[in-house]
Amino acid sequence: MPKFAPATLLASIIAATAIAASVPQSAHANQYCQCVGYVKQVFGITRPMGNAKDMIYSLPNHGFSSVSEPQKGDVVVMSDTFPGSDRTYGHVGLVEDIVNGKVVVRGANQGRGQFSEAGCRNVSIIRFRTPFAGRSDISFWRR
Repeated sequence: MPKFAPATLLASIIAATAIAASVPQSAHANQYCQCVGYVKQVFGITRPMGNAKDMIYSLPNHGFSSVSEPQKGDVVVMSDTFPGSDRTYGHVGLVEDIVNGKVVVRGANQGRGQFSEAGCRNVSIIRFRTPFAGRSDISFWRR
């Protein structure tokens, strides 16, 4: 392993730090995102939104209204009791499709088949297996 003189190593660290500090924030695309962060970035929301399951309280403050007939691009909010969502925080994403009464979700931190979008490197599209009709632990929102 090559050895560096302390002054050379320090100069390299300072130079790298200066370069990183000068890169615009938007260049930090492809970060690992939580589901809430992905939805916020898609819609350009900068204020805090709370956990995924709590977004039902903050979405109206950002111009969203609850809808009963979900369409592609709507926000889907799942409570912590909806099968497949996180048991503590719930889950949020975008409606990609509705297939046989089940929602297909585009979102971050969902697992397999990941790609980059809206500054997140961990976006995927997954189909939830539970029909949503008549359930109170899932809601859909449109701006």
